[in-house]
Amino acid sequence: MLFSHRLYLQRVQLLVRLRVRQSCARYYGTSRKRSWFERFLTPKEEQDLYLSLTSAFRSKLKKQSTQNAKSYGNIIEQVIFTSQPSNAISTAAAAAKGTAANPLTISLERLDAIKQKLDDPKCTDKTELERLWREMQDGHINSMGLYNRLIRALIRADALPSAVEVFRQLTLMPTTRTFTYLIDAHLKIGRLDKAEWYVDRMRYLNLNARTAFDCSILLRYYIQANERHAVDHLWHDVMQHKDTIKPGWLLYTLYIEWLLRQDNQKNAIAECVEYLHRIPTPPQTAHTLDVLAKASLALDSSHPAHADKLRRLIMEKQTQPHQQPH
Repeated sequence: MLFSHRLYLQRVQLLVRLRVRQSCARYYGTSRKRSWFERFLTPKEEQDLYLSLTSAFRSKLKKQSTQNAKSYGNIIEQVIFTSQPSNAISTAAAAAKGTAANPLTISLERLDAIKQKLDDPKCTDKTELERLWREMQDGHINSMGLYNRLIRALIRADALPSAVEVFRQLTLMPTTRTFTYLIDAHLKIGRLDKAEWYVDRMRYLNLNARTAFDCSILLRYYIQANERHAVDHLWHDVMQHKDTIKPGWLLYTLYIEWLLRQDNQKNAIAECVEYLHRIPTPPQTAHTLDVLAKASLALDSSHPAHADKLRRLIMEKQTQPHQQPH
């Protein structure tokens, strides 16, 4: 009997201690499963408070990120225009002149104004363009992109000799676009020999074409120079990197037109037809449609399905609204 009474008292004491602990957890937040805010907020109020706090944080973070992006953009732009070239050409040129590299002495606002001027198709005044060239030299501009724009503007202004002179005086590493501008300009005036020099120089520098424009210029050169293996190699490279190059109607038309003049190339033409359906813009130029029509006739006997597909493609594109072809 005494043992039972003692056991009863122990149980009562244990129950009291447990209730006290639960009470402390409720009011002082010592429980792992309960929050201190339960004394003041309902679950819905807690959720609303959480969402408002995180929303304010995201808003502040977005604002700060935008400011950082602008700052980083300004830093990158400043580095591009003010950093000194580290390639072998600029180093050798500086050493030959016995001068050290000079810092940029022109504002970014003026650089942007020069860029817009060079991009303006109405800017065809040779004197004005040569004045901009002198300003770029005096300002120690080390952006090859701006010099490419200058070369393009001079060619557009029918001042190819000046564009060639800009190339000769470069202290920067020329890019693929530098060469394709000059190759295209010499092809248009029938100077295949001059274009060959730039192609050889481009090969020497191991520069590759990675845009449809650059590939089309090189393809035209190889076709005119009758370099069959070079045409095949270039087209293989285009197909291998087609997701980057994104060949358009101009490039396909040039290649198909060349294939039509070769023997036993109908399989290659049929392969081109498979890719033509992926080009979104229609072939509205008369020359392109003429080449495609000739290709469909050439495929009639060997690849009738591709010939029909090509005819349907031509009819489909002819009925679409006019757009600028690639």
